Amino acid sequence: MRKWEVVDVLRHYRHDWLNKLQLIKGNLDIGRIEKVEGLIQEVIQQSKNESDLSNLNSQKLAERLLTFNWEEHPYVLFYEILTEDKNWGPIESRVMGILNHIFLLFDSHAKYGYDNQLIVILKDVDGAELELDYHGQLLLNDNWHSDLENFQKQYANVIRKIEWDENGLFLNIHF
Repeated sequence: MRKWEVVDVLRHYRHDWLNKLQLIKGNLDIGRIEKVEGLIQEVIQQSKNESDLSNLNSQKLAERLLTFNWEEHPYVLFYEILTEDKNWGPIESRVMGILNHIFLLFDSHAKYGYDNQLIVILKDVDGAELELDYHGQLLLNDNWHSDLENFQKQYANVIRKIEWDENGLFLNIHF
């Protein structure tokens, strides 16, 4: 995991915003108002999620999720924050351990060149939960089965649900 300098963060973030603005402008130029409205709603939702993530009292977790897509991975990460309790600091190291393990799993087994997406949802409606929903192509070989089995053994005490096939994986973790 890279340690980001302030100038690098600003450069990446500015680049992301410029891309979004160019998409909106391009769609406005060709009169695709519905598409523009959808893009604006996506920007609003992303900004809300970034704000909520930044307010979880979990600095390392926020930094990891905010900067994840600036690194090379065979999938794109999306996240959503559905929390009442704004203090995930006490469980931050456990959440980070699981996420880093999952990221390594998908970095090793997601097929490059496909529309692979990992959605991470942090919620605390019924206690602190982490949901991971991967959609895309996976390399299902002996290593996949072994790596997934090791993950399940290591986190058996917090895994509520796990389902997977060659096109995805759903995982619910309860702390």
